[in-house]
Amino acid sequence: MADRRHRPRKKAVELLVSVRVAEYEREVVALDYHARGVAFWWPAPLPEGSKLGVSIVFAGVQIIDLEAQVRTCRRVGHHYRCGVSFVLPSENEIQTLRKLNAIELRMAVPPEIVESSLSS
Repeated sequence: MADRRHRPRKKAVELLVSVRVAEYEREVVALDYHARGVAFWWPAPLPEGSKLGVSIVFAGVQIIDLEAQVRTCRRVGHHYRCGVSFVLPSENEIQTLRKLNAIELRMAVPPEIVESSLSS
């Protein structure tokens, strides 16, 4: 399958992500990030196309309970690598995209520069 991204994925080492599936919520290890989605480890398979909630916190930007849809879910060892794309409601799309893009841009900046800009 061809990679249709206009911008590359970012490693998501410092990205705090929690995922809510039905009544179950847990923090996850984010593997990579793009302004339109995120990939993470999950302990069980998630059906492709299923909806879930994603909360993200990074460098002062916080997005709570963003709706997402499972695009891929593949077993890797004892875990599943799940990739989701964000489902953006039309009335909040521009504001939410700005926050998602802000996270992506801040991930490209060395942490010491982000910290100094937040304390200024």
